[in-house]
Amino acid sequence: MLVDTGANVTLLRTDLAQKLKEQLIYTGPNISLKTATGEKTEIRGKLDASIEYLEKNEIRTGGEEIPLFSASVQHSKSCSVLVKKRTIIPARSECLIQGIPEAPGQFRYAVTDFPSQVSQKGVLVAATLVDLEMEVIPVRVLNLNNKPKILDKGDVIATCEPVVDIVARPQEFSGAQHLQSTLENLQILNEEQRIAVRKLLNEFQDLFSICDADVGRCNMTQHRINTGDHPPIKQYPRRLPLARKEEAEHLVKEMVDNGIIEELSGPWASPTVLVKKKDGSTRFCVDYRKLNEITKKDSYPLPRIDDTLDALNGSQWFTTLDLKSGYWQVEVRPEDKEKTAFTTGQGLWQFKVMPFGLCNAPATFERLMETVLRGLSSEACLVYLDDIIIVGRTFEEHLNNLRKVFQRLQKANLKLNPKKCRFFQKEALTSSPILTYPRTDKDFILDTDASDEGIGAVLSQNTGNEERVIAYFSKSLGKPERNYCVTRKELLAIVKSIEHFHHYLYGRKFLLRTDHASLRWLLNFKEPEGQIARWIQRLQEYDFEIQHRKGTSRGNADALSRKPCKESCKQCTNAEKKFGMERDISVKVVTTTTVDPWSSCEIQKAQLEDPVIKPILEKKLNSAERPPWQEIAPESPATKRYWALWDSLHLKDGVLYRKWESDDGNSCRWQLILPKSRIPEVLRETHDSASGGHFGVMKTLSKTRERFYWDRLRADVENWCRECHTCGARKGPKTRTKGRLQRYNVGAPFERMALDILGPFPVTTKGNRYVLVLMDYFTKWPEAIPIPDQEASTVAEELVRSWISCYGVPMILHSDQGTNFNSALFTKLCELLGILKTRTTALHPESDGMVERFNRTILNHLSLFVSRNQTDWDTHLPLFLLAYRSAEHEVTGLTPAEMLFGRTLRLPCDILFGRPSETPSSPNEYMKNLEARLESVHAFAN
Repeated sequence: MLVDTGANVTLLRTDLAQKLKEQLIYTGPNISLKTATGEKTEIRGKLDASIEYLEKNEIRTGGEEIPLFSASVQHSKSCSVLVKKRTIIPARSECLIQGIPEAPGQFRYAVTDFPSQVSQKGVLVAATLVDLEMEVIPVRVLNLNNKPKILDKGDVIATCEPVVDIVARPQEFSGAQHLQSTLENLQILNEEQRIAVRKLLNEFQDLFSICDADVGRCNMTQHRINTGDHPPIKQYPRRLPLARKEEAEHLVKEMVDNGIIEELSGPWASPTVLVKKKDGSTRFCVDYRKLNEITKKDSYPLPRIDDTLDALNGSQWFTTLDLKSGYWQVEVRPEDKEKTAFTTGQGLWQFKVMPFGLCNAPATFERLMETVLRGLSSEACLVYLDDIIIVGRTFEEHLNNLRKVFQRLQKANLKLNPKKCRFFQKEALTSSPILTYPRTDKDFILDTDASDEGIGAVLSQNTGNEERVIAYFSKSLGKPERNYCVTRKELLAIVKSIEHFHHYLYGRKFLLRTDHASLRWLLNFKEPEGQIARWIQRLQEYDFEIQHRKGTSRGNADALSRKPCKESCKQCTNAEKKFGMERDISVKVVTTTTVDPWSSCEIQKAQLEDPVIKPILEKKLNSAERPPWQEIAPESPATKRYWALWDSLHLKDGVLYRKWESDDGNSCRWQLILPKSRIPEVLRETHDSASGGHFGVMKTLSKTRERFYWDRLRADVENWCRECHTCGARKGPKTRTKGRLQRYNVGAPFERMALDILGPFPVTTKGNRYVLVLMDYFTKWPEAIPIPDQEASTVAEELVRSWISCYGVPMILHSDQGTNFNSALFTKLCELLGILKTRTTALHPESDGMVERFNRTILNHLSLFVSRNQTDWDTHLPLFLLAYRSAEHEVTGLTPAEMLFGRTLRLPCDILFGRPSETPSSPNEYMKNLEARLESVHAFAN
């Protein structure tokens, strides 16, 4: 039932009225109700009742109890805020204006809000906490209109309401303060379970550490440092930086105050080391290596992690406990305390408790924990040093196990760290897809596989109606092992996998599945020899049945033996470190995208600050006529060269440009006169960036000249490309070979196409491994399409989807003699589309030299921009194509875009640095100019 105190009538369901009929008084109805459609609704009766609520001064939502507080509110009238001075707010903009409170003396602190009449005009005011004692208060205003909004002086722009001081009444204490965060992380429990957990934690709240100084002191054991008859070892203190001496003294004082160390006079001494933690704090360490060398080792075994995980079988509830500075809760034997002595150069100190760094400390602590928890089976709890895992199949069992552990720890006077304890975890540890635990009542299944690079195996069991994985195993093959035949590699995979899972498989019958059918009879050799005989003899200790399984239906072990690295690889990391290619290149690409676009004012200011350009620009601003030589004679040679180009220099928006025209006068371009201070920024964009492509001198020079001009431009471009470390690391010296080459004449775009497959590359996150390369012989327009494989069906599909659907059907397709290009499917496609298919001479890739040279350009580019693990190369192809299509080709002398579209492509540098645009007056004019440009371009190319 939902009760609305502002409504005239509250509707009650019939079934609820029947349940409450004894407590409610029935009276006949005297009103009529209509629905939203205007129809009358039948009323069966009227119930008058009193409702009691908020008796406990708390509400419950989402399973949590939220207390309600009483408040003392002084009701005051709201105060209007007036505009101090006339202000214009631009369209669809936000600004901060000055406001004056109409009655500043009523109250001090207030929250601003906007009145309805202001919001109706399309102006919103943000709520702000302000101090009315100030002469002017800030008001943040947002104009939602498409036109500027004018606020006159004295307009009411906002209202102020006083801040109410909320005074909370004392509430019932529900647990220790240091356990509040722990109690809040129990969302998976219902209310009854949460109450039980709270009760348990409150009962044992003294078991949890309140602060860093609150460390327990165990009374059940003491640590012994057995050095035999060896004389004391004294090491001199190491020098600490002056900036860290004070920090070391502070840490020593803190440990003295907490009862961890004490001062002494003795023959033993070890040096200290200050180590920075990940969070920036300092860990105080002592170098006990010399002491450990003479200490008789304690061989008490530590539990195996995998055995600990196996013991969790069948558990549904988990709690992890972590001791507060566990080692410091164990005392050192009085006669051995002096052996822990250390010095910082300001005194000699010894530990009263077991310090970190002693060789026998883990054994002592593990023995202590197993002594404390002795008698509790592995079904109740597991321990590894200072970490305790408490398990249970049901909530009640888990709660009981937790109580038993708490009692043992309390008896031993040990303290827990509440920040690192996790109580009653369930879903995070048992939900899919984590590994399952081995069950002794089920048979094991072992899948093995081998490849040229490695071997892999998966151990699993049938649980219910599904096969659940228990553990994985994989191993890379050494150089001798990679020379084994396929059968020997598969047998090696079986041997190594069974040895790895020996503790699971020994003494039990299991099923061995492999995709190598010959292994079924290989183990039945009557007289095996050599290595095979030794392997078979080793396998005779186990009871298993071999079953053949097709490789296509066993991707688990197959993936472990063949899956390439995607995240991190030792070999990849070492190679990149060796050649110094770790992250520098990617950083350069990213930083170029952070350049802010240049405005006309910024460019003009930079030109006026340039001593070479300034005289020319000032004279252009004053007069359009060329100044006499006498005025230019005192200037620099570079200024004089600009003066010689006076007729070609023009002003656009106060910025100096050079107008370049072709010899025939059919084409022209505007080049920005670039100040010297901006040259590196431009060259980084036209050469170093992803759209620059790290191309050579000629392509970079062409791309730069297309947009900019400055004195000695060619020399600067040559020096920049020659000094580029990235290009120098990837590109070697060119060795031009002379040969008898024949030119294949083409007369129109897309008349003859070349295609090739480049790869294989590392598999990307999108599953791509190869690149389908296509290129037009006439325009040199390229396409590079990432594909997952090089099957004929994939190549044919991408050819139609990515090329033919966009540019039409070519007359001739030229390729090498790859089986994918000569397949029946590809041949049939060419016949259906009327394409003449040609191919290169066998073993002579130079027959398709254009696309082979383009392949090398792709490899150079990708090597400069791919990530550390080279699995994102397909994301760099689009920007590479943009860079190549907009760069001048050495054969045609024009960019592929100019050859195909009759115009240049707009690049990121055009947006960043600005470029004058020539907009045609009509579509007909554009078509006329385009035809003229294409005719001249094609005539030049032919």
